Amino acid sequence: MKLNRRELGKGFGAAAAAGLFAKPAAAAGAIDLSFPADFRWGCATAAYQIEGAYKEDGRGLTDGDIFSHTPGKVFGDATGDIACDSYHRYPEDTQLLKNLGVKNYRMSIAWSRYWKEELRAMTNSDRNRDSSMIMSAVMPSLKKG
Repeated sequence: MKLNRRELGKGFGAAAAAGLFAKPAAAAGAIDLSFPADFRWGCATAAYQIEGAYKEDGRGLTDGDIFSHTPGKVFGDATGDIACDSYHRYPEDTQLLKNLGVKNYRMSIAWSRYWKEELRAMTNSDRNRDSSMIMSAVMPSLKKG
């Protein structure tokens, strides 16, 4: 079985929920490296690593796209063309965040969906459509924290 990031995240979430990541007993004289009680954990994503849909809805090419499509530049000729396919699977991805109890989430959207010549002809509502879909799915569960 080939393990991808999505399956790995589900496994870590299940392990955390089951309490398998218990804190080890402190050694005598050890320095306390624990996080403060009010520390807020969160998750973060980078567009190239999760988004996919590299030629959809007017997305232009990035330096990463050009580099990864150059033969011999990346081991196994891997690209971010599909990645985790979060562009299409954002409802499932945001549900995973909710299931994990995530209260803080930092996301990015490929800049090349916005910064190109065709952008000048688009309306603000067209530009904001992608981020609005994701934010409306994410924000209700994150506002409470």
